[in-house]
Amino acid sequence: MTHSDTQPPQTNQSSQPEQLEEQDAGALEQSRKNSRLRKILLSVLAITVLVLAVFFVGRAYKLSKVRVETDNAYVGASTAQVTPLIPGTVTEVFAANMQAVKKGDILVQFDKADARIAVTQAEAALAQALQNFAQTEVSGQSLKARIVARDADIKRAQANLNAAKAKVNRAKSALDRRVSLAGTGAVTEEEISEAKSAYATALANLELARAGVKSAQATRISAKGALAVNEVITKVPSSEDNPDVAAAQARLDEARLNLARTVIKAPISGIVAGKNIEIGQRVGAG
Repeated sequence: MTHSDTQPPQTNQSSQPEQLEEQDAGALEQSRKNSRLRKILLSVLAITVLVLAVFFVGRAYKLSKVRVETDNAYVGASTAQVTPLIPGTVTEVFAANMQAVKKGDILVQFDKADARIAVTQAEAALAQALQNFAQTEVSGQSLKARIVARDADIKRAQANLNAAKAKVNRAKSALDRRVSLAGTGAVTEEEISEAKSAYATALANLELARAGVKSAQATRISAKGALAVNEVITKVPSSEDNPDVAAAQARLDEARLNLARTVIKAPISGIVAGKNIEIGQRVGAG
């Protein structure tokens, strides 16, 4: 009878410790890496905290050098009260309380209709004044011509007067001759009557001639006076120096200024405070 030993199957027990050792080594290496990373992060955090601490300490130090502490302090600042210079109706409001604005920014807009009409009327008045001045200059030449014409009228009237005087003298001489011959029968009563009538007509014509001279002289005086007035009006360096034109120009400047004042602008740069105006509100000057 043959005896044979039966043995149980053997396992690879030597490989298990090696695997455990490798796992332990990997875990240890990972732990070392994590430790180094934590040290780096902590170093960065420490440096960051240190920098911030230095910054805030320095800032606090600077502020402490210029800051003044008191129990009754107040803020002093330049202020400008904005008020309209003309009456008007608000159509736009471009600023609100606590809004920052710059000098020249538009704050409020008024209705421009009335101001524009006033400008148009003033422009028309100025054009009329300039036209009147031009017409006055032209009429000056006409008045000078009228004076020359009146001089000619006076000469003609004086000539008529002299002719009338001569006719009166002739009529008087004819009448005197007939009257002196009345007793001799050389003339008839009818001839004497005709001589008297001719003499009377000559006297009437003489008075008319004298009136003509006076009328021509008066007309010339009137024309000369009108020319003198005309020369006073036009005797200026230019049309702008004429009183009527200057007054019309001043009214136009005023109308344009009022139109510009329908826009209220910020007089200074700053913060809007105390706004008490709304769209549609009717406000007066000041």
